[in-house]
Amino acid sequence: MRPKAVCGRPSNVHSSRLDSWPGRSSIHHVATMAFSHVTLLRLHIVLHSNP
Repeated sequence: MRPKAVCGRPSNVHSSRLDSWPGRSSIHHVATMAFSHVTLLRLHIVLHSNP
């Protein structure tokens, strides 16, 4: 429960900052999705390239 509380605090600060910047939250969301997609794609390639 402690790590969740620690992680929850910065995310709340981030969300409040993103809310003050209109349009920034959507850019951050797209960037996060793209980063996770690329990471999954790399992992997929590595798993299938190894015998």
